[in-house]
Amino acid sequence: MAQYKNNLEAAINAFLDGDEINPVTVNDDDLDKSEEDPPPPKKSVIRNYGVGSNKACIDMILFLKEATPMLPVEVVLIITENFYFSFLGRTMTIAGKRVVGHADGDIKEATVNYPMSICVDPSRNIIFSDYTEHNIRKISADLTTMSTIGGEAGAMGIINGTGKESRFYNPIGICSDHNGNIFVADYGNNKIRKITPEGQVSTYPPETVPFPDGEVPFSGPYGVCMDLEGNLLIADCQNHKIRKVDQITFQVSTIAGSTVGYEDGDVTTAKFACPVCLVVDNQGDIIVSDFNNSRIRKILMNEKKVITLAGTETSGDSDGDSKTAQLYNPVGICISNNSLIIADYNNHKIRRLSLIDNSVQTVCGGEKGDVDGDETETQFAAPIGICNYSPGIVLVTDASNHTIRKVYV
Repeated sequence: MAQYKNNLEAAINAFLDGDEINPVTVNDDDLDKSEEDPPPPKKSVIRNYGVGSNKACIDMILFLKEATPMLPVEVVLIITENFYFSFLGRTMTIAGKRVVGHADGDIKEATVNYPMSICVDPSRNIIFSDYTEHNIRKISADLTTMSTIGGEAGAMGIINGTGKESRFYNPIGICSDHNGNIFVADYGNNKIRKITPEGQVSTYPPETVPFPDGEVPFSGPYGVCMDLEGNLLIADCQNHKIRKVDQITFQVSTIAGSTVGYEDGDVTTAKFACPVCLVVDNQGDIIVSDFNNSRIRKILMNEKKVITLAGTETSGDSDGDSKTAQLYNPVGICISNNSLIIADYNNHKIRRLSLIDNSVQTVCGGEKGDVDGDETETQFAAPIGICNYSPGIVLVTDASNHTIRKVYV
C-alpha cells in the first residue's frame, strides 16, 4: 500500500477504489520523496459491503492510520465519522429500466413489472416477486444478470412444477431459509408456495396436510419470514392474523389476531387490519407492519401479548417519538443496526425506528418520483419490499418505478 502522509483526499479515494493494507516495507528516506501512484484498484469497498456500514468504518480507520501515518488518530476518527454519516440515505438503482416489462439477461437491460417483496438467499442472489407478471425473479450475486426462477411472464394460475412450468397469481411475500429454499406468499391463489434450489415449485404446507379444526385457510397471504426455529411465519392479510407453519408437522396455527380492527393486548384478542410484513428479532419476538392501521406492532412471544411500537390512529408523515410519529401504510420491514427500517408506502419514504430510544426518523425519500442521490434528493414511487443486503445497506423494491434500489441506512 502506498503511503499518503497527510493527503487525506488521495488516501480516501484509494480506500474507496479497493486499495488494501498490505505489509509493505517503507524506508524512512522514502517518506520525504514524492509518492508513486497507488496500485491499480481492486474490489471497491462500496460493492463489497457498503461504505455506510460499521465494517467499512473500521476498515477505513485502519487504512487511514497506515496510509496517513503523520496524522493524529483523533483526526482520523473525526474524518471517518463524517465519512460514515455522509453516505446515510444515499440510494442507487441496481436493476430495472424504469419501464414496464419482463426481460431477463444482462442486468443493465433487464426489466420488471411492479416488484414487491425481496430477499437475499444464502448464495447472495437477490430474489424478488414480480407481482404483475406473476413470477419470481433472481438477480445473480455478482449483479450482472437477471433470470426467472418460477412462473411464466404474464401467465397466472396455480401449477406446481419446475421453473417456468409453474404458475403463480400475484405473488407478493418472499423469504429464504438457510438451505436456499424460497417461500412465496401466492396472494391471488391464497396459498404459500415453496421453490427448492433446483427450481421445483410445490404448495406449502403440502395439500395432503389439512388445516386443524378452528384454523381457516389462508386469505390474501402477504408477507412471510422464518422464525428462529425454522418455522414459517405468515402475515395473513385478509384474515388479519399472524400464522405459523410448523417445519416438522406442517401444521398451521394462529400466533396472534382475531377480527379486523386495532387492539393491543392478549394475542387471542388483539386485532390487526391487514398485516402485511413481518420480521423476527434476536429474542424471537415478531414485529409486524399493520398496513391499514398505519402502525408497527410487536408480538411478545413469551408474554403472548401484542403491543404497538410506532404510529398513531391517524395516518400521516411525522418523525419524532414513536408514540406520536406518524406512518402512512407501512409495508416492508427489516432490522439493521438496532433499528427497524420501514418502507413507508404512501409517504414514498424509507423510515428508521430506533429499537434503542424508540425514535422515528426519515432516512430518505418524500416527494413521489424517481431520483437516486443523497437523503435530500432521493425520490421513490411506492416503496414496498425491503431486506438487508450488507451491513448498513438495504434493498428496496420501488414498485411504481419498476426498479430495485440500494439504500444506505
